[in-house]
Amino acid sequence: MEFKKASFKEIVKHKIKWIVKILNYPFKKLEELM
Repeated sequence: MEFKKASFKEIVKHKIKWIVKILNYPFKKLEELM
């Protein structure tokens, strides 16, 4: 159970990092265009 909880936390952390990366990409492109 503890292991499952830990791995779930890791998955959530990884997903958040991934989402942040995707959200940051267009902003970086906008900065380049300006």
